[in-house]
Parts: sequence; structure tokens; C-alpha cells
Amino acid sequence: MPTEHELIAAAKMMRPELSDLLGAEAPEVESKLSELLDDAKAGHIVGESLVAIVRSRSATSDWFEGHFKSVSVSAVKGWVDSEDYERPGGLPPPFKGIRYKCPKGDQFWYALFIGETPPACTNHHLQMVPG
Repeated sequence: MPTEHELIAAAKMMRPELSDLLGAEAPEVESKLSELLDDAKAGHIVGESLVAIVRSRSATSDWFEGHFKSVSVSAVKGWVDSEDYERPGGLPPPFKGIRYKCPKGDQFWYALFIGETPPACTNHHLQMVPG
């Protein structure tokens, strides 16, 4: 099964084709997809709901099935054909997280993913800053 991120990306790709796929039913499905994509932006898990909407119409279900058959998971993640990809030898270099600190300098936090928002300092309740 595709990941949450892959389902959201596919739903975004399908949206411009809804009128061709569904005709008069397109606005109803567009409205539901729009709400779910807004929820996803807000950090909510929407994968199961997306699948339910897609499966509710045979045309959208067929589109999703065709999309995930034509695009391998590795192609979605790294734009490499999985049959041609060979992993480089050896161990990958360690990832150095992005460091954040309290403006007062007594607490540190490391982001492990790009785009991860640091928490507020638990001692002073100030927003942590890069450093």
C-alpha cells in the first residue's frame, strides 16, 4: 500500500482530471478532496479517507490503480527506476540534524527531518532558533 505522502501526492495529481473522469460528479469529489488535502496540510492523517473517496467511484479508483502501477515507489521517492538502481557500497554517512537552541542558550534540540518545527524551550517557553 502506498504511504500517506504518496496518496496525497497522487490525489493532487488526479484533481485536474476529475472533470474528465467524473463529469457532473466532479465538484462533489473535488470538494471532499479539497477538505482532506487541507486537513493533511494541518498535520492530520488522511490516507484512509482519501482511499475511501477514491474507491467510491470506479473512474477514480481505476485512475489511482493505474497511477501506482505506472510509478514505482522508488521513482516517487527518488526519481530512479527501481530496476536500474544499485545502492552505493558501504554505509551512508551519518546525518547531522539541524541544531536549534533556546535564545538564552541553555537548551538544544535537533531536527531530524527538513521542515520539522522545533518545540518551544521548556525552561523559558521561548521559540528555539537555529544555532
